[in-house]
Amino acid sequence: MSKLQLFRINQKLNRIDMAKKLGVSESYYTKIELGIRNPSYNFLVKFKSNFNCRIDNIFFEK
Repeated sequence: MSKLQLFRINQKLNRIDMAKKLGVSESYYTKIELGIRNPSYNFLVKFKSNFNCRIDNIFFEK
């Protein structure tokens, strides 16, 4: 389970709601959560502004 998936579950959001909150498609969000795609700069900015958390712990640490 990825850190992004754990974060989403802790926020009590499903993938559809998380994608809507971030203004991206469910498909794009799912690919990021599964590690198929890397998040874009715009995605990271939206994530940080919506959740006001440290993104390095979620996206940049293995």
